Amino acid sequence: MTKKRKKRKRLIPFLLLAVIISAGIYFLSKFSVDYSGECAVLESRIDKILSEVKIPEKNTITWRVERKRGFRKWVEINKKIKLPGNKKQKLENALAALKNYAVKFLSRKTKIIIKRDNMIFARIMLSPIGAKPRLAIVIDDCGGSKRKVARLVELGIPLTFSILPYKRYTTFLAKSLRRAGFDTLLHQPMEPHKADNYALGRGALRIKTPYEKIGKILLENLEQTPFVKGVNNHMGSLFTEQPRLIAAVFETLAKKKLFFLDSATSRRSVCLEVADKMGFPCLRNNLFIDNTDNLEDIKKQILKGIRIAKKKGYGIIIGHSTRKFTAEALREEKEKLAKEVELVPLSNLYERN
Repeated sequence: MTKKRKKRKRLIPFLLLAVIISAGIYFLSKFSVDYSGECAVLESRIDKILSEVKIPEKNTITWRVERKRGFRKWVEINKKIKLPGNKKQKLENALAALKNYAVKFLSRKTKIIIKRDNMIFARIMLSPIGAKPRLAIVIDDCGGSKRKVARLVELGIPLTFSILPYKRYTTFLAKSLRRAGFDTLLHQPMEPHKADNYALGRGALRIKTPYEKIGKILLENLEQTPFVKGVNNHMGSLFTEQPRLIAAVFETLAKKKLFFLDSATSRRSVCLEVADKMGFPCLRNNLFIDNTDNLEDIKKQILKGIRIAKKKGYGIIIGHSTRKFTAEALREEKEKLAKEVELVPLSNLYERN
């Protein structure tokens, strides 16, 4: 047997393996099922029921989570609904009548699960109006990593994500988080007292930025972060102490119908004072939860945030997507949060305060 024939003979098993693998990939792709379209139809049916029961849109918080099992993938719809007791029965009856789905009522009918073929297509949580203080959790420094944000999305709670401009995934996250139903903010870099140009990044506002250029820089950053509902400052301990410059920021945001969250990086911040004079919507962060990246310390700060919300009636706390233990701490305190406060998107606080 010639060397060429021997070589060809040795190649046959590898060629057969390649054919088998290719065939396997083909059949897997052919027989995989995507239920995302059906989930969208189900969500529209649920929204129609809520409209018929006359539950205001502002009483409903929605977020979505992509699911995958075997050859099947779908989008799980999550809705948290505040409603008067006199509408509860009507809503339950309408949901129970959904055709082609198994509808289960849990926890004394405060939780509703809608399933099909052993896949949970929707989870609906009901709570009486005014039952708990509200707490908004903002996650800063998003934009550099999809994986780190995904860890927080998977918690299944209505977080608000603040996205830095000019990062690798800035626009991708702004769009995908919007589709998933989360509130998003532009995390606008502003000059601190101890300037660190690397940490501050591109698109920053500095105290020497010409007044007429502030709006231009903001608008350029907002183009990268479509669908945001507001803006909060990244760093900015020096910039937020400048009334004239902050007024310029608010003038631009007012034209775009966006609100501002003062991250409270300076005790001498004038944001609330300037906003009050201008009649502009502005709130202030109550607490950073992960200044030290330690699991137990972060959990203690989360509990402190709960106490603040109970005392004031509402609260705002900020964590960071870049911290190692923030997602884990929120997961471990998730049950406590659900019991003690009503977790809401940040925009919910501006609508009612």
